[in-house]
Amino acid sequence: MIFDDIIPSAVPLFDFPVFKAPESTPKGFVDNPALLEQLLEPSFSNNLVSALRRYSSPSIDAFVFNANAYVAGRVDCTRCANCCKNLEADLTDAEITILSSQLICGEDEFRNRYTRCTDGAVHIAAKPCFLLKENRCTFYSIRPSACAGFPYLDIPNVKFRLRRLLALRAVCPIVYNVVNMMHQAEAAKQITA
Repeated sequence: MIFDDIIPSAVPLFDFPVFKAPESTPKGFVDNPALLEQLLEPSFSNNLVSALRRYSSPSIDAFVFNANAYVAGRVDCTRCANCCKNLEADLTDAEITILSSQLICGEDEFRNRYTRCTDGAVHIAAKPCFLLKENRCTFYSIRPSACAGFPYLDIPNVKFRLRRLLALRAVCPIVYNVVNMMHQAEAAKQITA
């Protein structure tokens, strides 16, 4: 179920701890994408989702937004490019029009050559993305909105996307570090409901 993290309204919610930028590199900080898969613990996701259920969505958002700003400034995405190598970006019709005109091909040719459809959504089919060269997008200024917004840590209601966010820990060092900071903050507070 998509909304498997929704809390019954009768459960009292607490404020999540406020993000405080560390004075030095936090323990467990990872900026090497090659380490991500091996650092994931199988039970971590379920335990964190359960723990975060007792916190209000706005307080989790505030923590994640601030942690994201801190971490994103310390991770070089062009060193990684895992999102472009491992994920399939959604495309809108307008983005297909723009990209196909830049590639000097028709929209139908672009769709047939570079995309696939799943459940009515159109995605870039190639992994790695065909626009990626030397860990950089060759169409960066007109990249799809799904790419520009990744890893989506600045969008409200993070609490209701926790399972997806946890799955992205293996792909993105920014997500990995923000999630670990959430875990450390929650563990340190030890709130009892």
